[in-house]
Amino acid sequence: MAKTVALFGGSFNPPHPGHIEMTRYIKETFDVDEVWMLFSISPWKNPDDYASLEHRVSMGEILASEMEADVIMSDAEKTLAERSGTHETHGILRELKKDYPDVHFLWVMGADQFAEFHKWTNYKEIAENYCICVVDRPGYTAKALSGEAADQLSHLKINSVYIGNDVFPKK
Repeated sequence: MAKTVALFGGSFNPPHPGHIEMTRYIKETFDVDEVWMLFSISPWKNPDDYASLEHRVSMGEILASEMEADVIMSDAEKTLAERSGTHETHGILRELKKDYPDVHFLWVMGADQFAEFHKWTNYKEIAENYCICVVDRPGYTAKALSGEAADQLSHLKINSVYIGNDVFPKK
């Protein structure tokens, strides 16, 4: 049986206890073998405002260790972005699938990000090819579920926890 990995992407600048709690929620809620925090640089933020990738990953590892969380800190985006020519999610996911063809990936995002998902490059490709878990963020869920992405992806199963073209099992 293929391994299932939840990808929790973000800048994590800096990683904080809420991020680690989110990884616990993901692992406890969905039937995943691993949760990877996939460190990135947001195109909507000033790159000068970021700690180095190595420093952010190290902070995440220290925090996860102190909180005794079972999560993998990944700096894979750096290498994958160089290979694919983009830091955008669709390119990173394509490269991950090439590297791990037997892994079933679940993309995790907060409702705040899903409310803006229609602005992401190739967002429909992501939704058609990967199971997406939208996690509630107070004040955003209603906007996300009634927004443009939800409308454009209405042919997929959409609720406050899951968006995707296949059934992703909850524990």
